[in-house]
Order: sequence, then structure tokens, then C-alpha cells
Amino acid sequence: MGDDLITITTSLNSKVFVAGGAFAELSSRMQRGKREMQGILKLSIQEFLEEVVAAVVARNSRPYPGGTSVNSLSRRSGKGMSSLQRGILVTGKSLNDTKGTLSGLGYMGVQEDGGDLTPRNSAYMTIPLDYAMNRDGTPKKPSLRDWTQKTFILNKPDGKRIVMLKLSRTRIVPLYLLLPRVSIKPRLGVKVEAVQRLSALANRISLRIAASLGEI
Repeated sequence: MGDDLITITTSLNSKVFVAGGAFAELSSRMQRGKREMQGILKLSIQEFLEEVVAAVVARNSRPYPGGTSVNSLSRRSGKGMSSLQRGILVTGKSLNDTKGTLSGLGYMGVQEDGGDLTPRNSAYMTIPLDYAMNRDGTPKKPSLRDWTQKTFILNKPDGKRIVMLKLSRTRIVPLYLLLPRVSIKPRLGVKVEAVQRLSALANRISLRIAASLGEI
């Protein structure tokens, strides 16, 4: 799994995605029945993260290529979304250290926050073109090296470098685009979906605490 995409905590900390402000007025009420209150907090955070993941999966589940937009991704293998569903973790032994985190596969972080990708072991990144992909947008082969047919690089006048695949004497198709760097825009939407649900999370906790104290 990759780095945490969001962290939900009751403590104010500028380094994490914080719901602390929403819980400030609840702190004094949490002093009674701390164990019960912690159970309420953990359950509410768990449900909150499950709702966030469900919303993120929904916004990024349209088939390739139509699902790709300025704020969403197309569904391809489904591994990324599955990693989010498995990446919910709520921990803590007390009210003060209870927190929930959401993580996913390593590349989910750059899909969430945006950034530049550069090759690790070569001069170029290989971006699969239509012939190198299945209909669902997944690559037909793990890498360029796995294509056994004859390939060569076409240097275009505009500076683009394209790996071409020779299928026969008369048929040649573009296979990969070679790029020294790829810029990824933030599209995943985890934080967007979380922010929209913070008030509801605080209200849910407040109502459950009030019910446990016999106030409603």
C-alpha cells in the first residue's frame, strides 16, 4: 500500500487532514464514559471512511475512456479502487489517539494530489497507445520489453518519440509514446469527498454521544 491519503483525528495537527475543529465542542462531553465514547468515535470514523470510499469509487467507475475527466478517472483494472476499500484503518487505545486513515496502492497518491512522474531505470516513460491496450484501458503486456515483434523508434518533427510495432511488411502501428516526464492532474477526489462529509460526521458523533448519555 502507499502513503495515507487522508487521516481523520480529533487532535489538531497541521500535518494531517484534520476533523479536529468539528469535534472541539464535543470534548468536554467525552470525559464521561470514555471507553463507550471511544467506541462511538471509532465506529463513526469507520463509517465515515467507508462512505468516502464508496463516493470515490462511484465517481471513478465509468468505463474507459469516457470516465476520464478533469475530476475523475476511468475504471480500468479496478485494482486501485479495491485498494481503497481495503485501505481503511481505524486505530487508537484512547480518545486522544483515536484516528482513521485511508491508504491505497502507491500510485493513488499522485492521482489524488497530482504531480510529475519520471522514469526510474531508463531515460523515458513508456505510455501505451491504443494498440498496446485492451478495450478496458489496461495494458496488453506488462512492459515494452514483453513485445516480441520487431519494434523501432520513430522521431517525429515535433520532437515526439514513438515506439512503432512492425506487424507485417505492410502494417506498422504506434505502440508507446516515450516521454521524459508525465504530469498527473489531481482527479481521484478523496479529500473532496471527505470535506463534504465532515459536518455529517461531527453531527453523527454528537447524536450518538447524546444518546449514550441519555440526553435524547
